Amino acid sequence: MEFLPFEREATLMAEKIYMENVTAPDFILLKNNFLFVSSSRSDSMLSQYSLPNMKLLYQGGIKGQAENEFALFPMFCRCFTDDLYIWGNTPLSIKCFSVDETGKLSLQKKYAMPYYESFNQMHIFHDSILVYSAIPNDFAIKKINLNRGEEIGKIEFETEDHKETFFYRERGIMTASENYIVYAYFYKKQIDIYDIETMNLYKRLKDKEEEPIVRVGDFEGNTHYYVNVLAGKERIYALCREKDDYVLEVFDYEGTTLIKYKFDIVPFLFDVDEQNGILYGYNEEWEDYFLRYRLS
Repeated sequence: MEFLPFEREATLMAEKIYMENVTAPDFILLKNNFLFVSSSRSDSMLSQYSLPNMKLLYQGGIKGQAENEFALFPMFCRCFTDDLYIWGNTPLSIKCFSVDETGKLSLQKKYAMPYYESFNQMHIFHDSILVYSAIPNDFAIKKINLNRGEEIGKIEFETEDHKETFFYRERGIMTASENYIVYAYFYKKQIDIYDIETMNLYKRLKDKEEEPIVRVGDFEGNTHYYVNVLAGKERIYALCREKDDYVLEVFDYEGTTLIKYKFDIVPFLFDVDEQNGILYGYNEEWEDYFLRYRLS
């Protein structure tokens, strides 16, 4: 189906909040009334803030080989429960923590990964089902049963003859809700929605039929579109290049175009508190600040 005009458009103005002791966040995650931040360039790579006052509650997660240190860096696995899943203590493990009302974390379970590859945009469902993008090592979205240590589903994307995977026309970024996997393309104005159980295509939103022209090595000249995407319980939030700026497109899972947001400061990293209608984000040009927007 084609993209239809959005029902509404609005401009969001950022509230800038000073960020304590964090250098260039890699990932942010909202969980209950807390904001978790991963920053591989900080001495303490894992930070926790209370909401809405943005008070720093905890910093830790140093690099090292000990049990509670990170051999790599912390990466959050998104889920729709109150638990917090973190990958990175070792390349082959995910830890699950409960988060109580004070923000205290308690280790509940540790999962062993069946193998190592590119783990990107990881999501956990039904306690032990992992869905993630294996791009660029394998151009596919995979579903793994962590309890059995086996692959139970795969969505494959077309590759090309050259080895410069960044410039493959099918390159994109994924997210997932409890029912759907969403894949938004970097070089196409296209979003695919898959059924998470069958991993079959459910809906496809596409602007044009012709394939994009992607020139290998041309970082500045190639036209690109989706740079981040987030699955909410009932909505998809997709950050898209539009002319010389970026907009946040909001859809439901039937592909209905609901609202398009413009920004005074674009949050290239973001998460959405859907219950309270607030978006939290980060833009490296405002390196000392978190950004907060009230969705209209």
